[in-house]
Amino acid sequence: MLSVAKLTEVFGPHVEKVWLNRNHKDLAKMVKNRNKDANILEGAENKLIKKCNKIAVKKGRKEVPEGESIWSVYLPEKKRPHHKLGYPVISMLFGKKVRTSSERCLL
Repeated sequence: MLSVAKLTEVFGPHVEKVWLNRNHKDLAKMVKNRNKDANILEGAENKLIKKCNKIAVKKGRKEVPEGESIWSVYLPEKKRPHHKLGYPVISMLFGKKVRTSSERCLL
C-alpha cells in the first residue's frame, strides 16, 4: 500500500505535497462510461466497415477521392450507423438521433 513516506522515498526530497486518493468511486464510474462509449463506437465502426465492404464487393470498387472517407463514397448519410442520446429506456422514445461515428469521437 502506498504511503506518503514511500512516495517521498521514491521521488526524493524534492516532493513538497502528496495527496493519496482513497475513494475511487468517481474514477470507476468514469472508466465504466468511457468503456461503454468505446464499445458503442467500436461496434458502429465495425458495422460501417462491413457495410462498405459488402457494397464494394457487390457493385465493384470505386476510386476514393483524396481527402474523403471511404464510407462517404459507398454509403449515403441515412445508411450510416446512428444511436440516440440519453438514458437507455427514455432515449428510445425521446432521445436525439445522432451519427455514432461523429458524435462519439468528440467525447
